[in-house]
Amino acid sequence: NSHTIFVDGMAVANLKALEPGAEVSIANFTPYARKIELGTMKMRLPGHVYEVTERIVKRRFGNLASIKFTYRGIVGGAIAQGKAHGNSDLRYPALIIRER
Repeated sequence: NSHTIFVDGMAVANLKALEPGAEVSIANFTPYARKIELGTMKMRLPGHVYEVTERIVKRRFGNLASIKFTYRGIVGGAIAQGKAHGNSDLRYPALIIRER
């Protein structure tokens, strides 16, 4: 429930209005998301959730879409653009999906 879907940088509730060529991002911008991804949070689940997910999704859909794990700045419920929000503390794990 902590993951948000973005289409072309804007948060959306679903993909019903997805246009061809749009960039879809899935991100978790809860305060602990970076710690989980980096594996520095003590918990039962292993870290690197988005990295593992990238490999799984690529195996299944890599012939249809470009799938990339990265960190994205998220401010006010939208993907931050430009270097103004380049502070790594504001960047959260994300999967970027683009149609091939």
